[in-house]
Amino acid sequence: MNDNSLKIRFIQGILWKFFERIGSQLVCFISSIIMARILLPNEFGAFYIISFLVSLFSILILNGVGGALIQKKDIEDDDFNTMLIFSFFFSCFLYLILFVLSPFIAIFYNEPVISCALKILGIVVIINSLYSIQSAYISRKLHFKRAFLVSLPSTIVSYVIAIYMAYSGYGIYSLIFQNLISCGLISFFLCFVSKWNFSLNFSFDRLLSILSFGKYLMVTGFLGIFFNEVRGLVIGGKFSTEELGYYNRGASFPNIVSSNFDGVITSVLFPILSQKQYDSNIILFVKKLISCESYVIFPVFVGLALIAEPLVQVLLTEKWISCVPFFQIFCFQHLIGILNSTNLVIIKSKGAGKLFLQLDIIKKAVILIIFSFTVLFSSKIIAMGAILCEIVALVFNSAATFKLIGYSLYEQMKDAFFSVHLTVIMGIVVFFIGCISVDHIFLLLFQIAGGIVSYVGLSFLTYNKCFFTLLTLLKMRG
Repeated sequence: MNDNSLKIRFIQGILWKFFERIGSQLVCFISSIIMARILLPNEFGAFYIISFLVSLFSILILNGVGGALIQKKDIEDDDFNTMLIFSFFFSCFLYLILFVLSPFIAIFYNEPVISCALKILGIVVIINSLYSIQSAYISRKLHFKRAFLVSLPSTIVSYVIAIYMAYSGYGIYSLIFQNLISCGLISFFLCFVSKWNFSLNFSFDRLLSILSFGKYLMVTGFLGIFFNEVRGLVIGGKFSTEELGYYNRGASFPNIVSSNFDGVITSVLFPILSQKQYDSNIILFVKKLISCESYVIFPVFVGLALIAEPLVQVLLTEKWISCVPFFQIFCFQHLIGILNSTNLVIIKSKGAGKLFLQLDIIKKAVILIIFSFTVLFSSKIIAMGAILCEIVALVFNSAATFKLIGYSLYEQMKDAFFSVHLTVIMGIVVFFIGCISVDHIFLLLFQIAGGIVSYVGLSFLTYNKCFFTLLTLLKMRG
């Protein structure tokens, strides 16, 4: 595949993945606001614990199997068939563990509802055994349009049902069935649109070959979710599920934004870089990417942190005002986290699975030390430790990137902060608008408008390269 063809497919892939993420997350965002107005913080706290455990087990399938299939240089249908058979039986084993442990977890958190709810949502682990293969197949072929046509309708249907259940008094089970229905529908319809013909062909040699790389992604993915979310589990156990609900709700807004950027970049960049892993010009491609993604990401998260209080009051009401400090903390965590994600994609695309695992173990050891210190204090200090953890992770990840492609942390910071002065000026404008004494909804609108106008206007007046690059991409799409 020549560079021009790859560039076109990359742009098309980015746009379709962006439409998929934005569409699904917009539905999730609106629906979660409606459900947050109905349900109580402690119900969201209990659901956080359940979804964490399910995600912890699911990542073993999604990362270990799906990621390895995308990275493999030469692949055949029998590779997908082999991994589907393996992942199905492996997921059944994982679900059995969740089923047995569920009563004890409910006793530990003093939340009886967790036992039954975990057994129901745990079925998602088995569904993901199919989804991981389907997603890898579509990503490998760069058929992101098909994923978009399946994901959005499935998400809408699942949330319509969930909102009805919430209004009908089903409480936490409305959240449980939303996740279960969404995953089930997406996987069901992908069976038809992926155009992959499954067979029972199984090869032990192919399994070992794929797992030789996938086992490292499996372990790092498991450790990644555990160490990223362990703060919430501790807050739920040490303080209360209500405090955990505030923590989770404060994290959810920045997470929605971050998952869109991160999901688009990771899903499309990984297969692209995997195909370019022997290209000597890969560093130029990555430098432009980091400059442009930072140009978009920095003002978004800084702006969100500054409008957090009126945003929560307008969307969630005063009931959730205690989540604002968590909201602001996680904005700055994700600002750094996006850069980390790009570095991790580079490492995975080079097939450095063992280095990926070794690096992750070192980072997790440092994170554990930071967490052991912050856990002695308040829930907000625990959350603030996440920012320091991201900084430490960026240092180690960028060191690995420098080893693989010669792109140092210093060079990354130069590219990332190329447009930071625009973010600073925009932040000052938004901050002073926030000092105006008006109704919350008008204050929110004024701050958003002031931030957008100041940032776009300054970008145009200073002839910012990233601004005009993004405009060019949009025109190409048009």
